[in-house]
Amino acid sequence: MTYPKISQEISDPVNENIQKLAGLFPSAVKDGELDIDALKQELGQFEEVGSEKYELTWAGKQEAKQTSFKPIIGKTLKYIPEDSKHPDTTENLFIEGDNLEALKLLRQNYYGAVKMIYIDPPYNTGSDFVYNDNFKMSKEESDIAEGNMSELGERYTKNRKDQNRYHTNWLNMMYPRLRLAKDLLKNDGVIFISIDDNEVHNMRKLCDEIFGEENFLNCIAVKLSESTGVKMAHVNKRLPKLKEYILFYKNQEVLINPPSVPKGKWDKEYKHLIIGVSKKELNIVKSVMNDDNMSDKKLKMADDICSKITLSSVSKLFEIHHNISESEKMDILKDNAWRIVRDVATTGGAKIIADKKKQETDAPFFIIITPQSKKYLIKSGYSSTAEQPRIKLLFADHYLTVNPGDFWGDIKTTGLDNEGYVDFRNGKKPLKALKRIINTVISGQDIVLDFFAGSATTAHAVMQLNAEDGGNRKFIMVQLPELCEEKSESFKAKYKNICDIGKERIRRAGEKILEENKEKEGIKELDIGFKVFRIGDTNINWLHQDLRGEDLFEHYDKNASDKDKLDFTPDFTDMDVVYEIMLRQTDIPLSSKVEQLTDIGERTYIFADSFLVCLEQTITWKLVDLLAAIEPLPVKFVFRDSAFDDDIALKDETFRTLSALIERNSCGEKQTYTVEFI
Repeated sequence: MTYPKISQEISDPVNENIQKLAGLFPSAVKDGELDIDALKQELGQFEEVGSEKYELTWAGKQEAKQTSFKPIIGKTLKYIPEDSKHPDTTENLFIEGDNLEALKLLRQNYYGAVKMIYIDPPYNTGSDFVYNDNFKMSKEESDIAEGNMSELGERYTKNRKDQNRYHTNWLNMMYPRLRLAKDLLKNDGVIFISIDDNEVHNMRKLCDEIFGEENFLNCIAVKLSESTGVKMAHVNKRLPKLKEYILFYKNQEVLINPPSVPKGKWDKEYKHLIIGVSKKELNIVKSVMNDDNMSDKKLKMADDICSKITLSSVSKLFEIHHNISESEKMDILKDNAWRIVRDVATTGGAKIIADKKKQETDAPFFIIITPQSKKYLIKSGYSSTAEQPRIKLLFADHYLTVNPGDFWGDIKTTGLDNEGYVDFRNGKKPLKALKRIINTVISGQDIVLDFFAGSATTAHAVMQLNAEDGGNRKFIMVQLPELCEEKSESFKAKYKNICDIGKERIRRAGEKILEENKEKEGIKELDIGFKVFRIGDTNINWLHQDLRGEDLFEHYDKNASDKDKLDFTPDFTDMDVVYEIMLRQTDIPLSSKVEQLTDIGERTYIFADSFLVCLEQTITWKLVDLLAAIEPLPVKFVFRDSAFDDDIALKDETFRTLSALIERNSCGEKQTYTVEFI
């Protein structure tokens, strides 16, 4: 009997696409092969007009396309618990390694699951590093050819402008990464890409081809600081460079929340803005507020107008949190502002809910005015001393907002790779810009991916936004462990590579956010943790080759058995094997909980509460009975072939028993899970 095996390949996008085409156009797929001519005919193309087409092309484009489709074999993600924070509860990930490999490793688990991708790739300025994706080269060959390598063996090289393949190298790096990124986006997902003049034209063409020209939304211009622009102009002998770009593409359909930014100054027309009334009604109220001899009729009109101004109707715009109790707050929310003012005046106690000194609060403010608070009458510009109480709603300068459109003049990035890694100040990717981008498209539960993570500003922005609005956005950061230059402040501060900087930035930022919001309800539930994974070689000896001839046995743990040495590679751990199996499941986040079932065995694990991995060295009837009795029953069981020794009857009965239980629990639904072996 042939038993199902765990696949060595994590995903097979080529075969998946062929199967999709076969479903749409059966005549175009014959014996598993695509018939291009038949497909063209299905699409109404019965003859080729010419070989030339309007498209971006370069030397190596076909190889770059092939790179994106090549399955990743022999690689896995190794869990690094000592670098992780709150690993048992967090839903966030930090992955160290080449992002091309990372995207391929994530594809099976996160296909169509990511709502937003933001990347800040190398701008190809002539001094940037680009990844060398020729993984066939040996370490020694790569060292000789490129001269640069991280301590983990990931290859990257400086792309100088004097090289013949200057643009080609950059395009070859970006194409497969963007192609794989598209697979991870949800149908309503979006991607934002920071870029500058060096490659913005090529990036547009790449994205038009990969995401579709019709899915281009905006090319956002972001203002650089004037000092940076002047400095760069002096070096380049050009006009000052005052902008960079963020390209904005959607996958299919997407709902955009247009970002709003503060106006720099008070707007004269809305200086006395009162929410919920027309401009005509506003003028009536303003005239009453500035005329002591107003008629009773006009006062009554103003009273009626102000009665429309309920705080609950503008609850999104302001928050009451100065000098009032919870019961008073509830009364205010239930009632209208005008009546509250009148009641306060009647009892002889003027109340300032918030005053102009509090402009730095997190909400707009308003002032309740009575004759007893003349100092505020003067500050607010009133000269009236009438007994009729007055109300005026004011908004601080930075709460008067406008839609910034596609020019963001208030960000002012430095334009330099100057993140301030040691103290984590804003730099090339300001926190303000990332928060605005995320808020444009992300709801409270979505995943944000950044696979050029740098110092992890994106992760910082996600945590900050979650603290502000109570959301539960998750982040996935991917970064190559590029070494810090010995002359850099980061190196002097004991950071070996960019990944170390990013992880520390997340740790510090998370703790700071908690401290700054410690009085906020529910803040203790904020997810400031992350699980760390590092790309490494496979832990499974897929072909069960005897490795003794390669002098590798000495690298195994001294307690490793002969079966372990035949089933797994040197330096493996059980947890590494479990996560490697998890990578081959669909729609299972890598943040899923992994538990050891100590009541069943020493090496039996379950992840996502549904997938059981049994790494016991010997399977017995008693063990099978224990597994079959688990409630709720796992949807998949994975065993080691070697654990059954030569007992074919036990292996066959185990497979049949557990498969039947799984099928019975599926309630007649299409069977997608089974019993598999490694």
